[in-house]
Amino acid sequence: WCRPGNCLTAKEPRKTGRRRLPILVRNPLADVSGSTPDTNADQVKADQVNADQVHVDKVPAAGPRRDRRPTAPDGIVVVDKPGGWTSHDVVARMRHLAGTRRVGHAGTLDPMATGVLVIGIGRATRLLGHISGSDKTYAATIRLGSSTTTDDADGELVETAPADRVAAVDDAAIAAVIATLTGDIMQRPSAVSAIKVDGRRAYERVRAGEAVELAARAVTITEFAVIAIRRANGAIDLDVRVVCTSGTYI
Repeated sequence: WCRPGNCLTAKEPRKTGRRRLPILVRNPLADVSGSTPDTNADQVKADQVNADQVHVDKVPAAGPRRDRRPTAPDGIVVVDKPGGWTSHDVVARMRHLAGTRRVGHAGTLDPMATGVLVIGIGRATRLLGHISGSDKTYAATIRLGSSTTTDDADGELVETAPADRVAAVDDAAIAAVIATLTGDIMQRPSAVSAIKVDGRRAYERVRAGEAVELAARAVTITEFAVIAIRRANGAIDLDVRVVCTSGTYI
């Protein structure tokens, strides 16, 4: 605080590095009424203060400035997802590399699946909805004669068909069944899929011991081609190529 005639405002020096804050210099002999008694040579006069040199350090010296990490440009990245990675693992890694949290993907791949995972960065995430709706092509191996807890190779084996029943399935029988799974069909997704049931993922309910049966949905299988048939150890392995619409479970 100050009264007119008893103080002056120091100017802030133009310096770099430390921040200098101005202060008010008050005549120590001024009384509260504003009157100033006579002074002698030993008394301090306000006009003797060099205002350009009066300052206080209120902020400690800042450390070396760290440049902000640049972000990647907006765009689409095609990732060859390795086995063992979830789609979220890929997104998390891409967020770190791109320097932004605005990253998404155009369709979930199971951890065991490998291959194309389309990633959008920045404003390109708006395009993912259009990409995810396009047809997809899968190369897979289907084993006839056994079933697992997860309906894929990652699950625990729960049932094996007798060897004589497996041997009775000939190539013609396989082709006949594949024909019924081609075209416009109603497919019931696996109970361990990521589809939400009353706000929870289906696989979470299965792991909690609940019995989950999902409703069938309409999908289109454009192509279901058998590349090779292998018979060994009481099972039949089919190498197949499937072209299907979005939302189809292989």
